[in-house]
Amino acid sequence: MISEIDVRRALALKQYQGSLSFECEADGTLLDIPLVSFSSPVRVELGYEILNEDGKTEVCGSVTFSLKGQCSRCLEEAERTYVGELYAVFEEGVGDGETYGYRNVIKLDEAVRDAVVFALPSTFLCSDACQIPDYDQREKYGKERWIQMAVPKSKQSKRRTANRFANYKATASQLVECKHCHALTVAHRVCKNCGFYDGKEVVAQKEEKN
Repeated sequence: MISEIDVRRALALKQYQGSLSFECEADGTLLDIPLVSFSSPVRVELGYEILNEDGKTEVCGSVTFSLKGQCSRCLEEAERTYVGELYAVFEEGVGDGETYGYRNVIKLDEAVRDAVVFALPSTFLCSDACQIPDYDQREKYGKERWIQMAVPKSKQSKRRTANRFANYKATASQLVECKHCHALTVAHRVCKNCGFYDGKEVVAQKEEKN
């Protein structure tokens, strides 16, 4: 269960500073890594300070949790512990986006959730030095598990595609004079008029019948 800070009571007792340590259940919906799950509750350790009589409170500390599952690179089962920073400022009333709001009692649920989200890795690796397995290991698990589809970095707009094709223009072929019959023909091609190329007859011409 996530602890709370009773700011009104603390102000009445003039206890402007304090610390908390507790565990709470990890929210599995925060994970979007395949075949990976939380293996421990979230451990929260924090200190708080009430900054003024209006109840503005600064909270700082850390969140610790463990993940277990299949390594995204070598596919081996692994378990790792992650530590994230928790920092939040609470003000009486509604939060303004940079601060959290509260009424009399500070509920730390949202701040702890945000700290866990920021501490989650983008990919789950068994270790920072993990390498892609060699060919023999791929044969063990099946090579198809390492085949990755090429995915474009971003969608290309229709306007960009149209602008690229707008520069594709048809150009006239360059004509040169045939050295044998002196007719105009395409460069580096057999002359269609006499059938000669580079001074040699390549295509025999049919004789015209009278």
